[in-house]
Amino acid sequence: GAWVRLGGGGTGDREDSARTLPPASDLAAHPLTAAALQGLADPETFDVCVDTVSELIRSTRIAHPEADQLAPDQLPLVQLLVPTVMTLLPRFQAASRASADINSGGDSVDDDETAKGMARLFAEVGEAYVGMFATATAEVAQPVEALLEVVGYPEDSVAFMSFEFWHQLSRTLTKNNAA
Repeated sequence: GAWVRLGGGGTGDREDSARTLPPASDLAAHPLTAAALQGLADPETFDVCVDTVSELIRSTRIAHPEADQLAPDQLPLVQLLVPTVMTLLPRFQAASRASADINSGGDSVDDDETAKGMARLFAEVGEAYVGMFATATAEVAQPVEALLEVVGYPEDSVAFMSFEFWHQLSRTLTKNNAA
């Protein structure tokens, strides 16, 4: 796994983590963030970049864990991370087609393990921003569509990665309907 961990250093609780996180605008502009996002395209660095980008996505929620909606101060980082992660969707779809039809030779150079990394990123986005997805606005459709692709992946260990998002979404929707 990646050695990058944002926040913490003290007690490890959420309040301590929120106090020690760099501002999201600084993280968005940091060269290591750019390198991690660019590294998602390179098979040599893909796995460690998945770990790093996952940590960056989680950091936007750690800063405000009690909020159902994204805090405005996190927008610079979220607006960089989510669109970049969503660019992986065509690769994931090609890997899914190749996995479903192994005999065809497929149109994907990505294997199930790489697909699992992409699924993890889609799931991280979904779980971090589930409150926004419950609003069902057009702006949040692409990550939900990506998670529909994940749940339909032919390999169970990949499809499973989206289950927590769907669970959280169902709880959020039923909580909102009860209120």
